[in-house]
Amino acid sequence: EISAAVLQKLKGEAERYLGESVQQAVITVPAYFNDAQRQATKDAAHRRPRGAAHHQRAHRGRARLRARQ
Repeated sequence: EISAAVLQKLKGEAERYLGESVQQAVITVPAYFNDAQRQATKDAAHRRPRGAAHHQRAHRGRARLRARQ
């Protein structure tokens, strides 16, 4: 839950900085992460914080977030 909250906070900060909705982001993990750590990162990207709607697609330790408008 903490990782999901951090990702949502980063998305919000990026949107405020850019002045527009963030449609995609790539989340990378260090090469030394094991499979459980990679999966935990993907799971965090899947979690929907209260009131937020997003879609996640994962690819080899990277997760793409797409915010629905």
